[in-house]
Amino acid sequence: QRVDLSMMESVATSVGDALVEYDITGRKPGPRGNHHPRIAPHNTYRAAGDDHLALAAETEEAWAALKTIVGDSRLGTEAFSTNARRKANEAELDEILAAWCLRQDAETIAETLGAAGVCAARVVPLAEVYSRPHPHLAKSGFITRIDHPEAGPTWLPGRPWRFSAALSEPIRGAPCVGQHSREVFAEELGMTDAEYDHLLAAGVTGTLDEMQSRT
Repeated sequence: QRVDLSMMESVATSVGDALVEYDITGRKPGPRGNHHPRIAPHNTYRAAGDDHLALAAETEEAWAALKTIVGDSRLGTEAFSTNARRKANEAELDEILAAWCLRQDAETIAETLGAAGVCAARVVPLAEVYSRPHPHLAKSGFITRIDHPEAGPTWLPGRPWRFSAALSEPIRGAPCVGQHSREVFAEELGMTDAEYDHLLAAGVTGTLDEMQSRT
C-alpha cells in the first residue's frame, strides 16, 4: 500500500486547542513563549551552570508538591493560592522560581520534582541529543550507535515510527566517498572490471584510500 502523509495535515491535528480557541473567541492565537494560556507556573528557567529547567504545575497537587520542594514562604501567600491567582501574578511567581532554579542542578531537581508529581525536565541542547543521548532515546531505539569507518563511533537518529508486524532495517551511517562506485558502475551501467579500473587509474572515481594510493 502507498502511505500518503501531508505535512500541513499532520501539523493541523496537533493544534486543535488553538483552533477551538479561535472558533470560540475569534482571536488568532499568537506566539506565547513557554507560558500556558491558563496554567501557572508554566515556563523554562535558567538553572545552575548553562542548563535550563522546563517546569509546570498543572494541578493543585503538583503545586502543593512544588511549594514544599522550593520552600519559599512567599509561595504560600494568598497571591498564589489558586491557579487563577497564580496566573494573574505570573510575573512575580516567575521571579521567585527563577531565583530558586538558578541554585539547582537541572537534572537532579528534575528527578526530584518528577518523583513528587511535578512536570519538570532539563532542557537538552540539540547537539547533546546525539553526543550524549538520554537513556530513554537509546532504549526506545530512536538513537542508534554505529561505527563509521571514517567518523568512528557516533550516534544517529532512527525512525520515529514503529510497526509491530514489521522490523525496521538497522540504521546505517552515510557512505564514504566512492564506497559504492564499483557496484554502481558494474551493476547499473554494466561496466566491466577493466573499464572501472581504467576510470580509477584516471582519477575519475574511487574511494579515498584508492585515490591516495595513486599519489
